[in-house]
Amino acid sequence: PNSASRRVHVKGRRSGREAEFGAMAIRRRKKRRTHQPVTLENEQVPRSFVFSKGLKGGPVVVELVADLKRMMEPHTASRLKARKHNRVRDFLHVAGQYNINFFMIVSTTERATYLRLARIPRGPTLQYRVHRFSLAADVAASLLRPHSPSGGEFATPPLLVLHGFSKNDKQDQLATVMFQNLFPPIDVGKLNIKTCRRIVLVHHDKTLGRTHIRQFAITATPTGMSRVLKKLLRATPNAKLGAKLSQLEDISQLLDRDGYSSESGAETDQENEAVTLPQDYKGRGARKSQQCAIKLIELGPRLELELLKIEEGVCEGNVIYHKYVTKTPKEVAELKQRAEDKRESKAARKREQEANVQRKAEAKTAAQEAKETARDAKRARRNEPVQLTGEGEGEEDDDEEEEEGEGEED
Repeated sequence: PNSASRRVHVKGRRSGREAEFGAMAIRRRKKRRTHQPVTLENEQVPRSFVFSKGLKGGPVVVELVADLKRMMEPHTASRLKARKHNRVRDFLHVAGQYNINFFMIVSTTERATYLRLARIPRGPTLQYRVHRFSLAADVAASLLRPHSPSGGEFATPPLLVLHGFSKNDKQDQLATVMFQNLFPPIDVGKLNIKTCRRIVLVHHDKTLGRTHIRQFAITATPTGMSRVLKKLLRATPNAKLGAKLSQLEDISQLLDRDGYSSESGAETDQENEAVTLPQDYKGRGARKSQQCAIKLIELGPRLELELLKIEEGVCEGNVIYHKYVTKTPKEVAELKQRAEDKRESKAARKREQEANVQRKAEAKTAAQEAKETARDAKRARRNEPVQLTGEGEGEEDDDEEEEEGEGEED
């Protein structure tokens, strides 16, 4: 009996555990919404498509398009791929679904490489000629201490700095407005400085008529302390600085060393270069109310552009400005009249094509109806009962008539 009771007790305990695990298995996992809801502010953020078109310029142009996408992040289609047969109107048909506001089109011809900046959906379009450009990899290779982006720099849009654009020239005013609308505006009262990780500089050289575009990363370095103390603040648990501290008797021996190890370190600690942070910033030691030196490290790419012409529409329409071609008012009127005639002829051809399509559809429908009518008539004839006229009966009638005729003669 004792063994039986033990068996029952153990069996009950096992069944209890099985029930507990069964309840854990049946318990459903709650889904948490990790996506951000679409708000009015997110809808007003300018978005862009960056793609290439025209002849293949090789892997260099492909890398340039990738760097431009990287510069326009996060509000751009990073994985957008343009095929050879795609046209601008194909992207226009898709742009409305994703609230796209700008196109950046890199095209290559036998002569040069061009960059077109178009406002969607009605224009205007600014066409630049790319005289020189350097990829982000080339810029990083030219620096002594290049900045390795951790990914957080491209999680927020960059700040925009415009310089050298004239307020009197219409083309400069239009270019200024286009570049300003490429990136979202800044609300200084609600700005969090942790989101300011990059700067896009657009400088216009009036003498040469060239526009330079560069991208920089923003770093904040604490000032007013020695280089050794900076290393101590930035030290990680795996750093070798602890071995050096073990050789000292007092921490004051570390602080009594030379304040700066080089002239560059001393230059960053000047009062005119030190900034008091109003908020906490990204980086060790960059805390609120701390004096830090703001440094810019170039990320790339570099672009040297020349504005060639401005069109009213998206890569088409009347030419508002052209750098090398000037026309008289009479020529402009003739071009407008020619464009109007071309537009009317195109509309007339379209109406004619629609009428032909409708006429062919009606003829096809009539032919199908006639065919169906003939088929129904044929089916009706097949289903009608067959009326047979006996040939023997006719012969008997003829014989009777002949006999009656012979009787009359007799």
